[in-house]
Amino acid sequence: FGALEISILLDKRLTSFLPKGSVSLLYYAQRFSMLPYSMLAVALATVLLSHFSLTAIKNPKRLTFFLLESSKLATWFSIPMMAIMMLVATPLFADLMLKGRATPEEINIAARLLTVLLCAFPFQVLNKIMTSILYAKNDTSTPMWTVVFSMLIATACNYALIDRLGIFAMTVGLIINTLTKGLILGVVLYQKHGVLWPVWPFLRFLGQFIFQFLYGVCIFSFLYA
Repeated sequence: FGALEISILLDKRLTSFLPKGSVSLLYYAQRFSMLPYSMLAVALATVLLSHFSLTAIKNPKRLTFFLLESSKLATWFSIPMMAIMMLVATPLFADLMLKGRATPEEINIAARLLTVLLCAFPFQVLNKIMTSILYAKNDTSTPMWTVVFSMLIATACNYALIDRLGIFAMTVGLIINTLTKGLILGVVLYQKHGVLWPVWPFLRFLGQFIFQFLYGVCIFSFLYA
């Protein structure tokens, strides 16, 4: 959370050079995007840490299996949560947070900001799980320098894209931050600790899950449209 707060402060500073109201819109979008992260990613990583630590001592080869299964569990929860938050993004700002205090255009911008920020949520959960495994292996330095490096990359992207994308450069920066961090964590887990992130088994699960999820959405839309 500390690194995330620092990233938000840097984004806030950069957004202050944009048109009036941009800081508030980005602040609201970022805070709401952190809601599912707090509910799922932090809680899940905290619960799994003790189990990962025990496994790392007794049977470290099983960490690859538990990484796959915990990633499946996280995806099973994170994608529906992301979809629901995206679905209610506009009503959330139009009827609750910004009602009577913002123009329709500003409400639309806030909803779009939240929607883009939520795209990083499933990857943030997976990053949190990989970080827990590193802690279980007594590797506390890798998460620290990974956060710093990915934050610098994101900040550089924000500065490079702000003239072209405006306030949405901050959301792109967050996504790049999350993906960069995940890539580094996955490589370090394998190269340093021998824990291979099971890409193909996870992708097979992801394809099946997305099909089932879309099928359920279609059935729900047909019955309640």
